Amino acid sequence: TVGVCVVLGSGLVGLLLGSLAGYFGGWLDRVVNVLLINAFLSFPGVLLAIAFAAFLGPGMEKAAAFESSQPEVEKVYAGLDVLVMASEVPESFGRVLVEAQASGIPVIAAALGGILDIVEDGRTGTLFPAGDAGALAEAMCALVRDPQRARAMGRAAWEKARREYTVAKMALGTREVYEEVLRPKNILVMKFGSLGDVLLVEPSLRALREKFPKARISVLVKSSYQEVLKNCPHVDALIDYDSEGLYRGPGMFLLGEHLRNLDFDLCVDLQNNWRSHLLGFFAGIPWRLGYERKGGRLLLSAPVAETQEKIEPLSHQFRLLSRLDIQPYAEGGLRFYGKDGDAAWADAFLKQNGIRNGEPLAAVHIGGSVRWKSKQWGLDSFAALVNALPAKTGMRAVLVGGHNDALLAERLRPLLRQPYVDAIGQTSLSRLGALLQRCKVLVGADSAPLHIACAVRVPFVAIFGPTDPKRHAPSGPGVNGKVLFKNPPCGPCYRPVCPEGHHRCMKDIALNEVIEAVSAMQTGATRRQEATVP
Repeated sequence: TVGVCVVLGSGLVGLLLGSLAGYFGGWLDRVVNVLLINAFLSFPGVLLAIAFAAFLGPGMEKAAAFESSQPEVEKVYAGLDVLVMASEVPESFGRVLVEAQASGIPVIAAALGGILDIVEDGRTGTLFPAGDAGALAEAMCALVRDPQRARAMGRAAWEKARREYTVAKMALGTREVYEEVLRPKNILVMKFGSLGDVLLVEPSLRALREKFPKARISVLVKSSYQEVLKNCPHVDALIDYDSEGLYRGPGMFLLGEHLRNLDFDLCVDLQNNWRSHLLGFFAGIPWRLGYERKGGRLLLSAPVAETQEKIEPLSHQFRLLSRLDIQPYAEGGLRFYGKDGDAAWADAFLKQNGIRNGEPLAAVHIGGSVRWKSKQWGLDSFAALVNALPAKTGMRAVLVGGHNDALLAERLRPLLRQPYVDAIGQTSLSRLGALLQRCKVLVGADSAPLHIACAVRVPFVAIFGPTDPKRHAPSGPGVNGKVLFKNPPCGPCYRPVCPEGHHRCMKDIALNEVIEAVSAMQTGATRRQEATVP
């Protein structure tokens, strides 16, 4: 006679065949009862002992002995030869199976749920199709009739338990589960504008994607600047910040409600002003990370004190991201993501304008922000540069800029005496990146094309005046350029129009200084240099 002990405990079904057998479970529904009974009917003379059982069906009293609860489970395991889990409900983790393995007991279990991660069929135990009483009976017979195989399975099970289920591994696994639960899954990055600033968030987006590879990352940005990020592989969605339309003024509350419905759990505020802080607060985002400015501490759940040190944009962003345990890139720098066909377009465009393959070109950006007139070097200065480039450097100028630079271009053209290529208003941002890659150098003020040149690894000469290059000039790994900055007593003023009326910070940068810088870049300067010219 084979004795079988059944103990009800945790929703698992276990049968032990041999000198003593055990079942561990907490709830035997009628389906499992039928499975259990049908399996036992295949073994004449088998005794099923059940503890804490109220119902197993009529006729079982001759094949079952009802025992009391067994609180000392290890004593039960000590007398078992096989453990059977006949559950039809997918178990998330079969703890009883692991306990049996740790006791050197082979197991027979239904092939479903977390059981599949614990039992190696044919090695540490046997798997059978859930609900198949015949298959369960066959598996039980096989082990009863082959005790040597049963002992080999028990030994393999014991070795696996000692290897896979140590206290250290279980503690680490538990920690990883909690970390996964706490890890952000829906991230909102705020950067409304300007265009150059939106370009500069790419390294932060890339770092967030590397830190949280499974998260959904959305960026709140003005529609006029979204082209910069449309091809960025680290962004899942772009949300329109329509500050001049629907979301103007009190409409900001509507945007806050819209963001709330998107159920973000982390907001990385790279805009860092009172409006962005309010939006994150109104959106009900639990974790709001940003620099505390003008009461921002009250609106941020993770405020970071602003530094008084003058640091460039990427370092400023990564200082904030360090709160998420994200470190600055040692290499890689800013990246720009164009579209398929941009390179072919740039080649065709230059060919149409009479440019031979390999002809040296210098891109010249004459404009910038419509609002920031104080950043403009001056049409006379740019005209002199375009006219001097062929003789001084052997390069032809390629004028670049957007539609907002069209009026400046109309005033500039009559002043030009040397051949040039006019691309103003004829490129998208992605095509501009491809066109800049055909040039040896870019000359321009503090504006978006400067950062695009940096991203596509084109040397630059940056003309700074009302803004501080330590805070705004391209920087980081791979940057190759020279910054010209006068730093007069009145600057940097950060005013869109010169408050003094003389515009010295830009006008005092002479043509020969720019030509010398262009020549230096052309001959292969290897890193950014900043020249403060007295």
